[in-house]
Formats: sequence, C-alpha cells, structure tokens
Amino acid sequence: MRHGESAANAAGIIDTAVPGPDLTALGTQQAQRAADELSVNRYDGIYASTGVRTQETAAPMSQALGEAVTVLPGLRELDAGANEGLPVGDAPLYPAPKVWLKGDRNARIPGAISGTEFEARFNDAMNTIYGSG
Repeated sequence: MRHGESAANAAGIIDTAVPGPDLTALGTQQAQRAADELSVNRYDGIYASTGVRTQETAAPMSQALGEAVTVLPGLRELDAGANEGLPVGDAPLYPAPKVWLKGDRNARIPGAISGTEFEARFNDAMNTIYGSG
C-alpha cells in the first residue's frame, strides 16, 4: 500500500530523498485506519522502503499483527532527480517513465537513476520477498 500523507505531500513539495519526511497527523491516522481494516487478513510479511514515511505507515500493521517490518532499499519510489524539492506544480514532466514503458529503460530523469537501474533495484527487493516464503 502507499504511505500515508507525509509533511512534503501536505506542503505540495516533491521529496523522494532518503530518509525523507515524517507522516503528518493525517498520515498517521491513514496508516492506523489501513491497519485496522487490513489486519484481519493473513500476510506473509510487512515490508517498507528506506523512507521514514513508509516505515511509519507500516508501524500500525506491525503492531496489529505482532510482526516486524522488514526494510528493503529496493522498494524505494522513483527518484525525483532534478525535481527534488520543487513544488509539485513547478516540476517539469520528464518523458523517461513513459519511454520506459515502451522498452527504453536507459532513459533517465535528469539527476536520477535510469529505468534499468530502478528495475534492478526493485527486482532485487521482490526476489527477497518472494524468497522469504
């Protein structure tokens, strides 16, 4: 699931840097509501990225299930690169992610990793999760 509202989300600022901003009070409430609704199901694990907001979002589920959160760097979202710290409305739209969908994963957002690098990072995390049983 996606993380709850972060301070950067609330301020309309792009912030993909690690460790990143904390959740807002609303984000904490969103995480608790999600845990309340989802904890009735069975899960094989709880995973979060290196972003503080993702770990804070996972914490209520961790408490509800009595299971630790496993942090995997490969679950990090796409880096904002040159857009880091900009107001959301001021950030230029770079074509790289659309190009990746067409097969050219070497394209990159200026200042960020390529699609190939992102895919390798993400696939490593997924292999860890799948390999955990």
